[in-house]
Amino acid sequence: MNALRTLATLAVLGTLAALPCRSLAQYAPAGTWTSPEPFRPHAELSAIAGYQLNTDVGTTGGTIRVDDTPVYGASLAFVQLPGVRAELLWLYSDPTVHFSGVTFAGSQPAHVSTHYFQLGGSRGIRMDRLEPFLGATIGAALFMPTPLHYANGSTVTFGDTWRFGFTIGGGLNVHLSEKVALQGQIRLAAPVYFSSGSIYVGSGGAALGVSGGIPIWQWNFAGALVFSP
Repeated sequence: MNALRTLATLAVLGTLAALPCRSLAQYAPAGTWTSPEPFRPHAELSAIAGYQLNTDVGTTGGTIRVDDTPVYGASLAFVQLPGVRAELLWLYSDPTVHFSGVTFAGSQPAHVSTHYFQLGGSRGIRMDRLEPFLGATIGAALFMPTPLHYANGSTVTFGDTWRFGFTIGGGLNVHLSEKVALQGQIRLAAPVYFSSGSIYVGSGGAALGVSGGIPIWQWNFAGALVFSP
C-alpha cells in the first residue's frame, strides 16, 4: 500500500513539474538556433573597420612618429572545406606622421596613406554559433606620403614606396545565420626590408634610410560584417 502511495505521489509531482516547462515552451523565441545546414563550398565578403596602433620608425635622418589611426578594409574569402578559407585582403589607413631630427627640422606633420594588398588563409573551428580562427597573409605594402611642408614655405615631395608585407592574427566569428556573421579580429601588419634602403625618397635627394628588417609594426583591432552571397 505504501508503495502504491509513493508511486502515485511521484506521478503527481512529475506532472506538476512538467506543467511550467510546457507553459514556458510556448514563449520560446521563434529563431532558436538549429543545427547548421550541410556544408557547401562558398564565398564570403567582409567589410572591415577598426583602429590601428603604430610604432615609430627610426631612420638615418631622425625618428618618424606615427600617430594611431582608423583602419578600413575588405576581404574576399573562398571556403572549400569547413573552417578553411583562402583569402584576398586589402587594408587601408592614413596615419599622420611627425618628422624629427636635423634633416627635417621645422617640418610640419604629413600623412602617409598605407595600403596592404595580401593573399593568405585562415583556419577556424566552428562551435555552434561561435568560430575562433587564426590566419596569416603575405603580399605587398604601399606607402604614399603627402608632400612635406616647412614653416619657411619650402616643400619636399616624396615618392610612393612598395615593399613586401605580411599580416598575422586571429579572431572570432559569431554566426547570426548561415549567410551573415559578425567578426572581431586582432591583426599585426608589417612591411619588410630585406636590406638597408630608403623608406621615403624625396625631391632634391632627400631620403630617410632604414636598416634591413621591419621598420614599423601596425596593430589592427577591428570588427567586420561577413556576408555569404
